[in-house]
Amino acid sequence: MRSNAAEVEKALWGMDYPKRKQEIIEYARQHDASDNIMSELRSISEKAYTGPEQISRELESNSSKSSSSKSSQDPMSGSSKESSDSSYGGSSQGFGGRGGA
Repeated sequence: MRSNAAEVEKALWGMDYPKRKQEIIEYARQHDASDNIMSELRSISEKAYTGPEQISRELESNSSKSSSSKSSQDPMSGSSKESSDSSYGGSSQGFGGRGGA
């Protein structure tokens, strides 16, 4: 199950930027992020993020890739068929975290 943008926003609220992937994961862990959020954050690229908008775009991109590559088995024919899951409730508005202190 994919986390929604509000859940990720809550986990990263108040984080100062820029931050590298590992720092983002550590911040989320220290703020009791759910297993789903931690899993999603582990999937982001190894780079420095200058703000919550970059993280949001990365997660949405990962979600799109995941959704478009899902396959399900057709029990009648035994063949695979492509499916897309558009139920991810992500937002392109970013997380709204507070900037530098």
